[in-house]
Amino acid sequence: MTGSESITSSARIQRQRNERTRDDWDQFAQHRQQVTHLLTQVAGQRRAANEVAGYQDADKKDSGRVDSDSLLILGVGNGNDIDLPTLDAAYWSITVADIDPDAITRCMSRLPHPLAQRITVKCPVDLSGALHSLPRDAATASDADWDRFIQIAANPKVDSIEPCDVVVSACLVSQLIDTVVGRVPASHPRFADAVLAIRDGHLNLLARLTRPGGTIVLITDVVSSDTLPDLARVSPAQLPMLVRTAIEARNFFTGLNAAVLMHRLSPAVCDRIAGSQFHGPWRWQMGHRVYAVIALIAQTVSAAPSDSGPENDGVDADGGPH
Repeated sequence: MTGSESITSSARIQRQRNERTRDDWDQFAQHRQQVTHLLTQVAGQRRAANEVAGYQDADKKDSGRVDSDSLLILGVGNGNDIDLPTLDAAYWSITVADIDPDAITRCMSRLPHPLAQRITVKCPVDLSGALHSLPRDAATASDADWDRFIQIAANPKVDSIEPCDVVVSACLVSQLIDTVVGRVPASHPRFADAVLAIRDGHLNLLARLTRPGGTIVLITDVVSSDTLPDLARVSPAQLPMLVRTAIEARNFFTGLNAAVLMHRLSPAVCDRIAGSQFHGPWRWQMGHRVYAVIALIAQTVSAAPSDSGPENDGVDADGGPH
C-alpha cells in the first residue's frame, strides 16, 4: 500500500462514518445545541475582551464587523453537530475543513445559498497530516517505518489552511485515534507511541492554526455507555462525578484521558498556550449508545513563540475500548 493508498483507505473509513450519520440531524440535536451554545459563548467573550482592549482588525473594520472573529471548524463532516447559521451571526468569517467531499457537500446543501457562498471550504484535507505514512502492515513494519510515522504524526503539516482566531476540533481527535486503533493491534509494541503521536500532533496542529491571542476549542467524546452503562441513566447533576470516576478508573477511549488532555493544552506543556478551561461533560445519544462529551477551551499567547506544541510525554495512552 502506497502513501496515497493509505490516505484513500483512511478517507474511505471516514466516508463510511459520515454516510452512516448523514440522516441523523435530529439525533444530534442536543449535542448540536451544546456545541453551538459553547461556540457562541466563546465569540461573545472574545468580543467583550476585544472591546475592552480597543482591538480592531483592518479587514474587519472595512467589513463593518469589527466585533467578531474568524472561525475554523476541523472535521465538520455532515455538519450535524454545528448550527452554522447561528454561528454565522457570531463570527466574521467561517472556514470548514474535512477529508470527505461528499459529507461537506451534504453540509453545504442544507444551508441558505448566500451563507453557503460565504463559507470557505477546505476539502479534501487529511487533518491528521500523517495518514500517508501510517505503516501498511503493522506486523512487518520496521522500527524506521514507525519512527517516521510517529515523527510526522507528532508534527502534522496542513499547509492549505490559514490560521484563524477561533479553531474548533469537532469530535475529530477520537476519529483520528480510532483510525490508528483500527489498523494497529493494541498488543503491538509501537501502538501506544502511534496513538500518542496522533493525539499530541492534533493538539499541536490546533495550536499552530490558532492566531496569537486566539482560542482553541477541543471537543471530544471520551467514554461511552458500552463501558459505562450508567451514562444513560444518571441525572445531569450526577454526570460530572460519574465521568470523573470513570476516568480515574481508566475507563476512557484510548488516548483520551480528559485530565491528560487538559494538561497537554496548558502553559506547562505548550508555550503557545496562555491558559485553559474545562467544560462539560454533556451527553450525546446516538442510537442505543450514549457518549460523554467534553470541551477544552485554551487561549493562545498574544505573541507567537517558536514553532512548538505539546510534546509527547508518553502518558495515559490506553483506556477503554473505542
